[in-house]
Amino acid sequence: MIQRRHLLALPGLALLLRKMTLSPANAATGKLEKIAILGHGEVGGSFGRIWADRGHKIIYGVRDTNDPTVQAVVHDTGHGATATTQKEAAQQGDIVMLAIPARVIVEVVKSLGDLSGKVLITPANAYNLSMKGGYPFTFGRPSFGEQIQDAVPTAKVVTAFNSIRPEILNLPEVPGGAKSKPLSGGKSTALSYGPVSVAICGDDQEAKARVSALVVDAGLEPADMGPTSVGGFVEGLTALFVAYRTQQNGGKYTETGAGIEWYLTKVPN
Repeated sequence: MIQRRHLLALPGLALLLRKMTLSPANAATGKLEKIAILGHGEVGGSFGRIWADRGHKIIYGVRDTNDPTVQAVVHDTGHGATATTQKEAAQQGDIVMLAIPARVIVEVVKSLGDLSGKVLITPANAYNLSMKGGYPFTFGRPSFGEQIQDAVPTAKVVTAFNSIRPEILNLPEVPGGAKSKPLSGGKSTALSYGPVSVAICGDDQEAKARVSALVVDAGLEPADMGPTSVGGFVEGLTALFVAYRTQQNGGKYTETGAGIEWYLTKVPN
């Protein structure tokens, strides 16, 4: 595993925050939010469970509330979590996480009604895997954060969680406060540099602060990279992960094998 260190966090404080937020006995680090999560797959379901454990209200927005997998995710999330239509969930939530396929994300956002003042979190990534020998390349168009902000200018769009793999969220703690990541052959390695970083960007500072609190609640570390206009670079972190894994597997991308996590810690002036 490659470890790229350091852009945003005070040494020691990151580990302290991590220990605090990973303890089920602790409440959320910021104010309790009403979060609509559109999608109930690995990303949506993983964050829904974690944030519900921290005291946040979770409303899943799905296409079919009678789907057994939806009902299972709601049950596993607990803490009063519910599921309803995507539009109803978005209207009920103060923060809306768009954990849905990138190919439909802008279309879905346009169908959600008035989103004025709501914080929209987009983890979608604008890159393409279908050409260039299996390696990712940019679409040559605005980032999804920019596209969504243009579609709903009265909402507050924050690009975040783009390069976080769900398995990182579900890893057990190991001595020393690190996490243990399963590797091939049943081996494991400790992620000993503190919380994995979540690069974020957006034009509204208050919205980014609220999303940053949710990042910390997930046992991760926020790294504010600036306005929405840099969203392509934030989304590109995932493309680099895919490129690295492709390189390590003989030019073929797989869902298993070595990968990259980001450790972005502020360097003192």
